[in-house]
Amino acid sequence: ALVLWVHLTLIDSPPLVYHDLVAPLSPVDLDAWCAESSPVARALGARADDVPETWAGVQSAMAAYEARGEIIVGNTARGLARDVLSPRLSTMIAPVRWMNRTVTIGLLPPRVRTQYGFSWHPADDRALARTLTLLRGSRRLTPRLVA
Repeated sequence: ALVLWVHLTLIDSPPLVYHDLVAPLSPVDLDAWCAESSPVARALGARADDVPETWAGVQSAMAAYEARGEIIVGNTARGLARDVLSPRLSTMIAPVRWMNRTVTIGLLPPRVRTQYGFSWHPADDRALARTLTLLRGSRRLTPRLVA
């Protein structure tokens, strides 16, 4: 079950970020993304019948995990989140750290964000929107190799 959950989160997240920073993917592209990624989950031990090969299947599986209450943030996850959001020596790159933290926390589902203990207010929604706009704009200004 853990392999499947990790697979689902890795399939779900990139298209959502791509949508916010680049452009929405078509339903055909989303389904292709899921189908092309499914062999990895099976190779890592997920049961073939459990691995969705469509975007609708991924969304349905994610909703089922949440409905069953199986997605619970524990102390280990909270500790890892601290390390990811505030890595050692990150004060040297404070603006990048702030953007990473804003986008990472802002894109979490509200229920998960609360379980992590992150506070989120309307001002944070506005900061997220401004940050995403800045990142989209900077992407257009950078060479294609970097973007």
